[in-house]
Amino acid sequence: MIDVKDLPDIIYQNAKQHVTASAPSSLDAAIEQVERNLIVRSFRKYGSSRKVAQDLKISQTRASKLIRKYCH
Repeated sequence: MIDVKDLPDIIYQNAKQHVTASAPSSLDAAIEQVERNLIVRSFRKYGSSRKVAQDLKISQTRASKLIRKYCH
């Protein structure tokens, strides 16, 4: 199995900078980022608020609001 220490230093440094640069600045930002990723992934997969709601086990109303917020 390839481990991080097996990577060339330049790749490791670039990856580390990218992770640091894109890390959320607060708990609220981290939660919003996870919420966005889940909604976008589910909407791309299913294409409807009803199916997104079922997939994420939330109400269809909430799914619709989040889809409007993150996907349109």
